[in-house]
Amino acid sequence: VGEAKKLLGIDPEDVLLSSFGFIAPNKRINVALEAVANIRKRHPSVRYALIGEVVNGYDVSSLVARLHLEDTVRLVGYADAKTFATYLRATDIGINLRFPTFGETSATLLALMAAGKATLVSNLDAFVELPEYACVKIDVGPGELAQIEALLSALIEDHGLRERIGANAVEHVRET
Repeated sequence: VGEAKKLLGIDPEDVLLSSFGFIAPNKRINVALEAVANIRKRHPSVRYALIGEVVNGYDVSSLVARLHLEDTVRLVGYADAKTFATYLRATDIGINLRFPTFGETSATLLALMAAGKATLVSNLDAFVELPEYACVKIDVGPGELAQIEALLSALIEDHGLRERIGANAVEHVRET
């Protein structure tokens, strides 16, 4: 993780949150960004990378600016395979939220889990079937933001918890 962070110009001591794939409203990026804005006072070493092409009409840059996260959030854009792999290795915590879903399977979630990353997922549709011990489930609805903040804080503060969930994720991917 540390070497990959160095390659990306990120301090190895920083905690890197990452979302992969198309950057779109249904990926709950707005809620994730709000959570990061709210927790960064307690966790100033948190960084958030959005790796993927931003869909037309989604002005995520303005949202980042409105939340004063320019020094915290990195909009990577489309990433070739090597860049994608480097960000995946550098990631401490994955964020793979969806609502609404379109019944799709998330290849990026599978990549995060196979790489042993503790990952937040929306607790609906196909994601409900994932075991609780292999990911961090977030309920969609009024308490979503508070739940994301609390669980991200727990994962940031407890490296062992991240490692256990990541190891369980790898085992789950191997078994399925």
